[in-house]
Amino acid sequence: MFSGDPAERRTYLDAGFDGAIDYPLHGALLRAFARREGVEAIVGTVHALTRELGPERVHGLVNFVDNHDVPRFVSEIPEDVPADEALSRYHLALVALFTLPGIPQLYYGNEIAMYGGRDPDNRRDMPSWAFDEKGRAALHPEDSLGTPAETFALVQQLVRLRRTSAALRSGEFEVLQASTADALVFARTLPQQRVVVALNTGDAPLEVPVEELQGASVVSVGSAQISDGILRVPGSSAVILGGR
Repeated sequence: MFSGDPAERRTYLDAGFDGAIDYPLHGALLRAFARREGVEAIVGTVHALTRELGPERVHGLVNFVDNHDVPRFVSEIPEDVPADEALSRYHLALVALFTLPGIPQLYYGNEIAMYGGRDPDNRRDMPSWAFDEKGRAALHPEDSLGTPAETFALVQQLVRLRRTSAALRSGEFEVLQASTADALVFARTLPQQRVVVALNTGDAPLEVPVEELQGASVVSVGSAQISDGILRVPGSSAVILGGR
């Protein structure tokens, strides 16, 4: 099951398992965000899984940015990447985790951007400061990337959004824009709800024509702006649009 081959999941699902761990998507998230090698890795992986398993089974796959068998995501980001850029890459990966087809799984420490290399370093104890709001508000460069409170707040927001959005749990996946290696805009759609997600891994702003949003209402735009019929998403950021 550590393989990146989508077909290997079929063996277990055909045997009666309800779901499987989505290592193919994990590899795509690393390539797209940690290494910034292009978002086409995500599109290709989701489409390959859908062709092999069908949409319903893909919704039952367990997605993750890291776990006890692989290095922590933040430790996979190249060491020469500045800390603020590394944190943006991690936050983009978390947005993708909660909005792509499948079931998002949080490994302890994901909510504070915890470091950890290969086993056993990826199984280090949760730091005691992580359980305290004041502790999360301080910097802990030996344990965590950036200010832990910032990542903690983002994870809380994404959990709330996922819980209240049926489209993010079971909506059809549709790519709206993937014209460059840096930008991915996709929709998750049900008859009664549509959510649009724009991920910009590049440095330049991403521009999305409003007509492509097709009825999605603004829920969270961060620092993005809509003007002259264009949604503009700053570099290294994400926007989620949609309604309940």
